[in-house]
Amino acid sequence: MSTYNLPDNVPVEAFQQMSRSPDQETLSFKFGDSIKSLNRSRFLKRGGCSKVYKIYICDDLFPVCVMKRSPNRKFDDKEIEILKQLGHENIIKFMGVPINRPNGLILEFCEEMITPKLGDFGLAVFGETVDLNDMVGSVPWMPWEYIYTLKSTPMRDVWSFGVFFWEMITCETPHKDCESACLIYLV
Repeated sequence: MSTYNLPDNVPVEAFQQMSRSPDQETLSFKFGDSIKSLNRSRFLKRGGCSKVYKIYICDDLFPVCVMKRSPNRKFDDKEIEILKQLGHENIIKFMGVPINRPNGLILEFCEEMITPKLGDFGLAVFGETVDLNDMVGSVPWMPWEYIYTLKSTPMRDVWSFGVFFWEMITCETPHKDCESACLIYLV
């Protein structure tokens, strides 16, 4: 596995023509359209810090995670090496990351009918620009009273876990037909 240094306009069609080496450790690209052309028909899921799109590579389905990051945030080589070493049946294998903007994570080859699931409760970050009173996380998992009052209590985490548990039991996303802005407006 390796880190990919792709140009600023990462090509989508290149992903469709990407080839694997026999050891499946290296991936090669042929360039085509820009990743900026990823459209709604390729969109799968949205989280607090990224969107996941589907692409086809050698007739295999790939989920590609396009990260929203602050310009001050840089990928650390150690961070990338740790992600490469993770191995568990519930973790999608990390294949690499383009360093230049726009950034995306290339994940494991998936079977045709597998839909990748992006679970994200926001990022815990401490720094000079972080306000700990900001609303952070995915709105569908937030309790209504928190969205309305912006007052945080320990019960907020209980609510979020309850919604997460409900999602596991029903195999449905809460408020799947409504965008985050719509949910905030409804409250």
